[in-house]
Amino acid sequence: MKGKKRVLGVDSLGNLQEAEVCAANTADCACGERLVRGRRGDYPRLRAVLTDQGFDRGGLDRVVAAELGCPLDVLRRAPGRRGFAAEPVRWVVEQAIACLGRNRRLSRDYEYENDCSRAFLLLASISRSLKRLTAQPRDPEDKSWKPRPMHLI
Repeated sequence: MKGKKRVLGVDSLGNLQEAEVCAANTADCACGERLVRGRRGDYPRLRAVLTDQGFDRGGLDRVVAAELGCPLDVLRRAPGRRGFAAEPVRWVVEQAIACLGRNRRLSRDYEYENDCSRAFLLLASISRSLKRLTAQPRDPEDKSWKPRPMHLI
């Protein structure tokens, strides 16, 4: 099967915490299990894992409870709603995906190996975090201050 599926674990600020790259024909819940397995004790302050409806099948809720010790909350579309509608918390993940997609190596599927693709996801995330941390603060007193262009990735 051609193509890859990227499953991201981000915090409430949109910072990448975990990433898993699977074949495009892999079910979302199977990719989610691969993302969560072996993470026991890595996130002691985690209160809940929020997912969309694609991760609702396959017993992922039991895996999340066993590995992370918190519930799996599935964000569902309101009944009777048609077309696009912004979901309450999902925009954080969508923003992270969009910012990571600005990286040239992540804009297309250039990598042959899934591990290489995952490594470039992590590198792009580190770059994004460093650029956020080193952003130039604005001094309101300085009239000669000019904002430098800030590219997230």
